[in-house]
Amino acid sequence: MSDYITIQRTTKNGQPSFSRVFDNTVTELCLDEITALLATLNHIPHDSRMVSTFNYMQRINKLTLCVCGFYIADYNEVLLIKKARPRWQYDFLNGVGGKIEDFETPIDAMVREFKEETGCHVPGWIPLVTLYRKDKNCLVYFFYQSGTHLTAHNSDEDEPIMWIPVNQIGNHNVLPNLKWLIPLAMDRLQTPVMNEERFV
Repeated sequence: MSDYITIQRTTKNGQPSFSRVFDNTVTELCLDEITALLATLNHIPHDSRMVSTFNYMQRINKLTLCVCGFYIADYNEVLLIKKARPRWQYDFLNGVGGKIEDFETPIDAMVREFKEETGCHVPGWIPLVTLYRKDKNCLVYFFYQSGTHLTAHNSDEDEPIMWIPVNQIGNHNVLPNLKWLIPLAMDRLQTPVMNEERFV
């Protein structure tokens, strides 16, 4: 987890502010580039007007933008993929996701990636956290969604889809951060955050 910073949006003196959460300690975000990046996003609605800003950030900052989503069925199983790519994720279980393409917003990318990798169209993804991986210069937008059990399939035989009981996440070869990201998603499902935004 030391390679990640959890970005948390707050308000300070009436102005947008960002902090990082690490080992349950909240401090002001000191990464100038990421602060400027997120400050820009903060003032843009989550619609098509975000597209040009995302494209600009990807090109100018040489920043990789990605999405990852956890679909939880009947409050007890989560849909994960056994990864073959990229190499550092090989043989680990991860959520469904991928890179945000040019002229695409995070929510658009999440809906598209889930459809491509599972064959299922699922709207209404809810933001969970945003993580910045320093060694990869990669910003990952995590989402979660819940519903009934899906008949999902992945046309890529190298990366099979698996339903994993939420209470057994620690017994499987998941990427380390999933051990707290999925319980966080479950907690949000059981105790929704006030004024939570649901993007459709």
